[in-house]
Amino acid sequence: MSSSHTYSATDSYTVVDVRKVMDKLHADLRQIAQMTGCWTEAYADKVMADIMRFAESDYLDEVKVHLFGADGKTLKAYHYDVQRNVSGLAGVRSGGNLWSGAATRMNVLIEYSSKWRDLDESAKTKFRNSLGLSWSSATDDYSVAHLAVSDQRTYASNGFGLQKKVYGSSRPMPSRSPLIFRTNHTTRKQ
Repeated sequence: MSSSHTYSATDSYTVVDVRKVMDKLHADLRQIAQMTGCWTEAYADKVMADIMRFAESDYLDEVKVHLFGADGKTLKAYHYDVQRNVSGLAGVRSGGNLWSGAATRMNVLIEYSSKWRDLDESAKTKFRNSLGLSWSSATDDYSVAHLAVSDQRTYASNGFGLQKKVYGSSRPMPSRSPLIFRTNHTTRKQ
């Protein structure tokens, strides 16, 4: 299914730039799924197809990938903050996902942009119904207060980018609240 978005004259990027950058997130998502065994690559592709729809429609502000342990705590997290119309973004190759921990499940959360929040309920419902997966409210603890940033990189094309932060090692820090949506799909490692 295709998506369209009209970019304004002040935008310094096009939908092609959005797709180039999101392809790097897609590569990360597939690598994380393969590395942990929590999702199949086919399921990661389905999740990414929906995330791409949000990004192409300018409805996305942040994507968070969390790996949980048996105790329900986040063991590792990958946060991708959307950057729009920013000059000087230097893009790098995808990666920085190697990890040898024992995650029992993996969830992806999205944070909506102001453009999404400005839509009426009818438009939101129509968009949600066009997605490949069913997304639901988050109920887990998505805090990364106990983790330190272990890697940072930027994926960029022209004025569009993702600022990636990987949280991995322990550290004390004030708690953050969880996001609103995640996929319903949970696969436990056998």
